[in-house]
Amino acid sequence: ASGWRAVIAKAENGSTITLDNDIELTETIVINGKDITFDLNGKTVTAPTFSAFVASEGGKLTIKNGKVIAHGSTVRAVGGKVVVESGEYTSTGTAVGSSPATYSYSLDCREGGELIINGGTFKSNNGMINVSSTVTINGGKFENIVEKTMTRHFAYVSAKLTINDGEFYGKANSNGGGCFFCGA
Repeated sequence: ASGWRAVIAKAENGSTITLDNDIELTETIVINGKDITFDLNGKTVTAPTFSAFVASEGGKLTIKNGKVIAHGSTVRAVGGKVVVESGEYTSTGTAVGSSPATYSYSLDCREGGELIINGGTFKSNNGMINVSSTVTINGGKFENIVEKTMTRHFAYVSAKLTINDGEFYGKANSNGGGCFFCGA
């Protein structure tokens, strides 16, 4: 959505973008080099074939008060920082291979990014969270929503993961594995 690129480009550092309507994205919303808050205002953001939000190098994204439904990740911190305050986040994608890097994690943190979850409800058809950079969970409800997904675990952990509070639910998986898989 080149329209979203223009909105973000014009937004002042530290500003809040408040949605007035539900939106269906035609590309991922990327926050780079700015501190932006998205107040979803009870609305739904849908990304039918890709990830919804990404904070990249020097970007900080705070998101709250609505629903995000994405085929890929609902939020990604790829070199940037993401703070999730509240809302409902659902990833509808499934694994495309046997490598953790190809799973459709609902929440993804990598490449020096930082992800802080203060609350919300998170559902995934596949892996819930990729922890390849610093992740802190201070609350929220996390649930894999299909049985026997191709994923072998709820969270792939290869970096610092701090859990201070939250509810975690996984479904049985015929491929083995468990809730948390610690990588290299």
